[in-house]
Amino acid sequence: MQSLHGNSRYTSPTGSLSTTAALALSVFVAVPVFGIGKQGWLGYIKTYTQPTPIMLPFNIISELSRTLALAVRLFGNMMSGAMIVGILLTIVPLVFPIVMTALGLLTGMVQAYIFTVLAGVYIAAATLVTKPKESPQSPTVDSKTTH
Repeated sequence: MQSLHGNSRYTSPTGSLSTTAALALSVFVAVPVFGIGKQGWLGYIKTYTQPTPIMLPFNIISELSRTLALAVRLFGNMMSGAMIVGILLTIVPLVFPIVMTALGLLTGMVQAYIFTVLAGVYIAAATLVTKPKESPQSPTVDSKTTH
């Protein structure tokens, strides 16, 4: 955000790709940590090969792309907000600073919420324990109840 004299007052920490990448990497590490903690090594690795072992490379690529998407989504949304504020402040420097600061704070809260929800969804998916399906059994007739 620019002041009337052109000096920068503050910048968003997530306006830097290195910060958003670090946040996304923390989620990337947390997902298997919680998944292995809940399901064990074999149970967690088994989820990568379901429904068939052919899915293993695709699931690994999915994990990596999900991390990249988290970082780029947060960075892009916050950076675009800063660019819009900068452009509007050059056009109308006396009217927009307070309104745009409020909108910037709202945008930051929404992005933090989305990032947290997505991280929670990813961790919940990693900790989901699937139980094997029970085979259907034929009903048994109890000989004591029949007369």
